[in-house]
Amino acid sequence: MLMLCSLNNASSQDSTLISFDLQDQFGNHQTKEKYLQSPVVVIGSDRAGSKYNEVWGAALRNSLKDSANYKAIKFLGVADVRGVPAIFTKFVTHNFPKDRTILMDWDGVFSTAYDLKPKYTNILVFSSKGKLLGRYYCQEIDDNILAKIEKQILGALNAPKK
Repeated sequence: MLMLCSLNNASSQDSTLISFDLQDQFGNHQTKEKYLQSPVVVIGSDRAGSKYNEVWGAALRNSLKDSANYKAIKFLGVADVRGVPAIFTKFVTHNFPKDRTILMDWDGVFSTAYDLKPKYTNILVFSSKGKLLGRYYCQEIDDNILAKIEKQILGALNAPKK
């Protein structure tokens, strides 16, 4: 049986948002500090899984857009671009969407830290304190998983800040 989407809820022993200093597709440096104090939703994949990123990102934004404080949620794209020959880096970065930030993970920093699954979109939900709340490996949209992710993000969004 082909698994199209699975969840792996993070336990208290799981990771936090890692420290990073990576360039986005525009050449701007992005760091962890920019993403703290708000719930963070990381949507990342390798090339084979990238076709699912837009579908899941749009579904999540649509399901959350009417929520109070929606704009406080930070969505962060991560592209696992390990293995791309140096000669093609400019070509590759110019092919990414221009309407959002996508980190160019040339060394597999996120893939290694969070064991991102190849050929899937990998969705990581972090609290405003950077605690990993859940991780999901998805391909086709699954309404039950979408509802679980939405509930987790809303819980993080509405959690009291201490």
